[in-house]
Amino acid sequence: MSKLAAIGFVVSSEDDFLRTVGTVLNRAAPPADLGTSAARYLWFRDASGAALAARVDSQGRVECITPFFAAADGGTRWRVHTSAPHFDSECLHCSGADYDVPDPFSEEMCTRTALQFLFFEPYRVWLEHERTFDITVVGFASSLSLCATHNDLECAQAALFGEVESNSPREPGKPLRLADQAFLPYGMFVAKGHLGARARALLTGNVEAVNLAQNEITGTRFVHTRVRTLCGPIDIVAPTDAVEVPERAILAIADCWLVGRPVDAPSPKTGFFRRLLGRV
Repeated sequence: MSKLAAIGFVVSSEDDFLRTVGTVLNRAAPPADLGTSAARYLWFRDASGAALAARVDSQGRVECITPFFAAADGGTRWRVHTSAPHFDSECLHCSGADYDVPDPFSEEMCTRTALQFLFFEPYRVWLEHERTFDITVVGFASSLSLCATHNDLECAQAALFGEVESNSPREPGKPLRLADQAFLPYGMFVAKGHLGARARALLTGNVEAVNLAQNEITGTRFVHTRVRTLCGPIDIVAPTDAVEVPERAILAIADCWLVGRPVDAPSPKTGFFRRLLGRV
């Protein structure tokens, strides 16, 4: 699934992509909460929550575009801990970090994951210092199964990991099966220096809400579901033609690219120190 298609920006060619992005950016504006860094970014969000962030150079030319989903209620937040940025080897603006994610109820670490930042440059120096903070997290699904029963979840996992052979003794962990609430950050095992691949996870969880949203620019609908997984709730988006939505979904399994935005805006001092270090 295309990351843009997951929020209703369905494009069929490079020309179509350029026209669509041009329409979006004509309606975009610098994100005021970025302070002194706002001049280098454009931000668009429509009523459905579909959003795009663009990094521009000193001449106003687009250097990088990152999709996002900004829920009307502020979105889903995780408490995370990190001590250093993780730079993308191809595009600095697609960088992020690796995080410890504590259990939302016990404060003990329950998993680790990588997240790509929606706006990276304003937080670049900020991320060089060990810190714990809240971040809004969105999953862009490359596959998503919404399940009405536990048997549906078993069928979805069988399609991913293989059927259980009824006539053979089952070895522990073979074929793989995830619990009803699980989080497997497999991108961290195989990718370094490429956040698009590193910030990927396979997760399961309880479905809290499902909504068919409509992108205002294209008129295309997309699926937005809120799922409570091992490390807390997460908003997940996907194209409607790639997801079968049952009348009542109770469980979900999704393969997601994860992108996040810190809840707190970068400190104004961050911009000063970046200029001092020649990093504008």
